[in-house]
Amino acid sequence: MTEIAPKKACALLLARIQPEVFERLLIAWRQQPDLPVTAQCNGRSHPLHGIYPVSLANLLETQLRDDNRRVMVFAETAGAKTLDCPDAAEAFKNRNRPEDLMS
Repeated sequence: MTEIAPKKACALLLARIQPEVFERLLIAWRQQPDLPVTAQCNGRSHPLHGIYPVSLANLLETQLRDDNRRVMVFAETAGAKTLDCPDAAEAFKNRNRPEDLMS
C-alpha cells in the first residue's frame, strides 16, 4: 500500500473501508495535494472517508471556533474533490445504532 508523506496529509477513514478504496483516494489526492479528496457512493458524499491536507488545519480550527462541527461543511469550504466509489457501498452503510454495527 502507498504511504502518505508525513506532515502532508491526514487520512480520515472509518471501519470497513477496503484498502483498494483508500489507495484510490490517495492517488486522487496526490494529483492535487493542496485539496482534500473524499469518497462518494451512489451520489452521496462521505467526507469522513477522505484525505485532508494538514495545511487546512487553520481552516478547521476557525470552523471549530465558530462552533461548526460539520465535516461536510469543512470539506466543501476546503474545496474537496470527490472520488466515486460505487464498489464500496457496504463501507458507507450508515451505522448509528449498536445493532447497526452487527450487520
